[in-house]
Amino acid sequence: MHLQNQIDRIREQIINITLSSTAIFMIIAFVPGLLRLLDTGWQPVYLVHIIDAAVIILLYLFRGFIPLKYKTHALFLIYLSIAIMGMINFKLVNAGYYILVVVSLATLLYGKRISFIYSVIFIVLYALIFIGHHHDFINININLDEYQNYTSTWLAVGSSYIFVLVVVIISTHVFYSLFVKSIRELNKKSDELSQSLEALQLSEKKYKDIFENSKDGFLFFDDRLSITACNQSFLKLVGYELDELLAKNYTYLLDNKNYNWEGFIEGTSKNDIKEIALVHKNKTLIPVIASAYRSNVPDGGFWVIIRDIRERKKLEREIFQTMIQSEEKERERYAKELHDGLGPLISTSLIYVNAIQEEGDMTKIKEYSERTYSILEDATNTIKEISNNLSSLILTEYGTVSAIRSFIEKLQQVSDIKFVLKSNLKGTFEELIQFTIYRILVELIHNSVKYSQAKCISILFDYEDGYLKVRFSDDGDGFDYAQALINKKGFGLLNLQNRIKQLGGSSSYYTAPGEGVKVELSIKTNYQ
Repeated sequence: MHLQNQIDRIREQIINITLSSTAIFMIIAFVPGLLRLLDTGWQPVYLVHIIDAAVIILLYLFRGFIPLKYKTHALFLIYLSIAIMGMINFKLVNAGYYILVVVSLATLLYGKRISFIYSVIFIVLYALIFIGHHHDFINININLDEYQNYTSTWLAVGSSYIFVLVVVIISTHVFYSLFVKSIRELNKKSDELSQSLEALQLSEKKYKDIFENSKDGFLFFDDRLSITACNQSFLKLVGYELDELLAKNYTYLLDNKNYNWEGFIEGTSKNDIKEIALVHKNKTLIPVIASAYRSNVPDGGFWVIIRDIRERKKLEREIFQTMIQSEEKERERYAKELHDGLGPLISTSLIYVNAIQEEGDMTKIKEYSERTYSILEDATNTIKEISNNLSSLILTEYGTVSAIRSFIEKLQQVSDIKFVLKSNLKGTFEELIQFTIYRILVELIHNSVKYSQAKCISILFDYEDGYLKVRFSDDGDGFDYAQALINKKGFGLLNLQNRIKQLGGSSSYYTAPGEGVKVELSIKTNYQ
């Protein structure tokens, strides 16, 4: 509630209560008034009293329709008229205490200025009446000595005293009660505001901490897309000081200035994330990803979150190089197998073929032919073995689970590791997915056998809600994965994870010293 409305509400209640008590007093005072009329006869002052009583009752009945200031001053003037008429008709009798009501109410409701005005009016009239009585300008048609001995006088004056005391006490009490109530309400609101302020300050501190301590850059624009603020992370990223960027257009730091950046920034409802290049102060390019948002505050402009992706780009390049190196090593390995395994057999076969061409003895020709056949049969088996290493026939025909089972069966001939293989798959999947999963599992099994000292390897295949899920785990030694990346020993695994990502899938890899290895793969796909 507005403060002035609160003050007017207090004034309204005090005046209404004063009107009520005055109206009640006028009705009660009717009896001593009649008694006094019998003792003194009709006096002009009684007509004023009757008019005052009528006005008081009308003010009370229509108090809800009369403006506050009119009610207040009408009431004050009535009390003043009672005091003045009492001084005129009875000299000092009934002269003083009514003005106390006026002064008290005026002070409570409007302060000392209005109280002084009514006090001055009363003193001036008091002086004039004194002069009038002193010089006999005012005629009194009543014997004051007899008047003071009337019982009705004592009743009238006594009831007047009681009325003045009651009005002053009630009015002051109402003012006090409303004042205390208002203070309590204000105190309650103050406490609520203090709590809200503390919460706001805490929230502001949190946002300030995020703004100042975040590794991401925060960049703010006004509606004209001029830079208005940024955090230290962004300044560190681009190499500028804050005063060098303030009021600069948003394109100042962009490499590709021809792109529709305004559309990107203003299209904040889509929450687009875009990869862009910023120009460092030293003119080098910085790859970042940016997401733009419109402020909810009116005329708040826009703000953009900038994330440095140089490390990610570097890692992606290293992963790509590792993939190339891995593929090159694979080619070298199979070339070596062809050269060392198949090459001698073919060369030997050619020797026997030349011998057959030059030999005339049929017995030896038959012997050479048999040897050539045997060698070519070995060559064929070698080719099959190399072919199976390159692309397992079982994998092609029967799927990943059968191919892994076949791989495990061969491995168990030379290893004491216990393998657990479970699957609920009921068909095969896209060839690329099958080959990728197969290669990843072969790599994981190879690492566990070679490095982990594992006693048990578990592989679970599951298909649920359109997702192929594969879980691999061993109970081996485990290792520090973060340290492996730092030492550049984990790029084989990064390579495999990147392959899953290229298929639109997701992967998680957990390991720690003494806790083995746990890998989960998930790819959205359907049965063929």
